[in-house]
Amino acid sequence: MAAFSLCWLSAAACWLPAAALACPVCYDPRDPSQAAFVAGTALLTLVPVAAIAGVVAYVWRRSRAVERGDDPGRGPLP
Repeated sequence: MAAFSLCWLSAAACWLPAAALACPVCYDPRDPSQAAFVAGTALLTLVPVAAIAGVVAYVWRRSRAVERGDDPGRGPLP
């Protein structure tokens, strides 16, 4: 029984790569949707990086302004 199961498992493992060839985002350079897929991936990668860089730049500039005494301040806390 174990040998029979192993045979089916081996056969399934051989057929699975053939199913992966039907993927809708496979790399066909002539397909216009490929460019949209790459552009979307780049956008979704760069937006979080830009947001983090913006927060770091704000904190850095604000801390430098406080150190120089140029801080317009928001007044004392109540």
